[in-house]
This record gives sequence, structure tokens and C-alpha cells, in this order.
Amino acid sequence: MPAGAHAPEGRPPPPGGWRPAPPGALDATLEAERVPRAVRAFEARECLDFARDDFRLDHAGRPHFLEMNPLPTFAPDGSFGIIAELLGRPLDDLLAEILAEALTRLERTSRA
Repeated sequence: MPAGAHAPEGRPPPPGGWRPAPPGALDATLEAERVPRAVRAFEARECLDFARDDFRLDHAGRPHFLEMNPLPTFAPDGSFGIIAELLGRPLDDLLAEILAEALTRLERTSRA
């Protein structure tokens, strides 16, 4: 599977195989439409720290929100592993940063 391709839950590839979208593959117009929707969904669901947003493009290329996954897998070939790979960072470092931010927030809220 190409770098950055995400095979959902080990399902077999669709006819013709997976078509990964490497960083920068979405055009600016599509990205400008998708990002605000993802942020609204993240905030409406009161997610913290990290979540994966899933969109599908319709036949006309318009994005439609499917779901917000606030608990993506820690597996090396899961969401965090793929993001670490795309960022060019070791997975352990990315996870440590996310956990440190969560612990800092927990400490702040427990003092309040």
C-alpha cells in the first residue's frame, strides 16, 4: 500500500485498488470548503486534542461529512501512524506530544 494510504479496518481494497491522496493532492478550493466543515464538526462534538474527520466526495466533487472519529487507533498502520509518516515524525514522538498536551490540559482543569 502506498505511503499515506489508509485501508479502513483491514477491509479489502475496492475494485481498482486504493487511491491515496498524498499531502497537497486536494486542490485549494476543495480544501477551503472541507476544513471549516471539519472544524465545526470537531467543535460541535466537543472533541479534544485529536480526531479524524471523514468526508466523501460526491459525483460532482463536493465534500460531504460522514463522521468524526475522536478515538483513532494507536496502531503503527492506523490514523496516528499515518499522520506521523506524513509529517515525517516518529510515531512515538507524535504520541508523546499529544499525551503531554492532554495531561497539561487535565492539570489545568483539575486546579480550576
